[in-house]
Amino acid sequence: MLHLILTRYNLRLWHRTKRGGEAQTEDWLRHRTALFETYCLPSLAAQTCKDFVWVLLLDAESPEWLQKRTEAWKQQVPQIRIIKVKPEASPYFAQIFKEVAAAIIKQKQAEQRAAVATKRLLTTYLDNDDALRCDFVEHLQSEASSVADKTFINYRWGLQYFTELGIATRVPYKYNHFNSYVEDFCEAGSVRTVFGMGSHTTIRKTQGTHQHHVVIPEHPMWVEVVHEQNKYNDVLMSLRTHLVTDPSYLPSHFGWHAPYIAAHPRRVFLLRFLPRAAREVLRHIRDYLFGFDWS
Repeated sequence: MLHLILTRYNLRLWHRTKRGGEAQTEDWLRHRTALFETYCLPSLAAQTCKDFVWVLLLDAESPEWLQKRTEAWKQQVPQIRIIKVKPEASPYFAQIFKEVAAAIIKQKQAEQRAAVATKRLLTTYLDNDDALRCDFVEHLQSEASSVADKTFINYRWGLQYFTELGIATRVPYKYNHFNSYVEDFCEAGSVRTVFGMGSHTTIRKTQGTHQHHVVIPEHPMWVEVVHEQNKYNDVLMSLRTHLVTDPSYLPSHFGWHAPYIAAHPRRVFLLRFLPRAAREVLRHIRDYLFGFDWS
């Protein structure tokens, strides 16, 4: 089984953040890179299973400082493959991922001088400002080995970490964007990848596929990092939301290099988080009633 983790780094896909700020600027890119190096990159470097390829789609016209930075990333995670994408090709990222996957399959076959023993591709969706639990790859590959062809694998429980508040909450999110897709193939060119299957919000409607939800409430498998420059995501609040108070939890389970937990998380939760959650509920009601502009 070949496992690819797929990340769109700085493709030119949108121009505004969720608060209306301008995206694709120098400041936006430096902030995005700081998030990547603080949360996402360490979590992949800390994976207990190293048998994966991490494909990052990078804007071909990225500044020189960023292109040099990618060499340091490869030192931390040798599995990284940087694919440069022309700005006008950014909207076609799903096709690009498919072509990259086919090329990697052919390369693996050539290296082995034979067809890949198991003609199964596992692809995982990962945003560059989020993180995976240190045993995510190991656990996912074990799950993928026993499911049927054309199966989505989703870990329902994860964390939300709020950079401005310094707190993390454990939450259930059934159709989250930390999605993986298992597909068997006869020819390299026939693969689709998880990005070729549409949005994580609509995959349950995809004909001819299967859903495999892994529910481990005490073992959150991903972190959605919530910050002011996100495109849309914010508070996921339910009666099953739990506050993380152990300052060692994130470093020990996600490879982060500092606690990143506020000195008084319960106080922050009550005085700042709950009012924010209430505002988000009202915003969702407004968006539902009047629509939301994704441009």
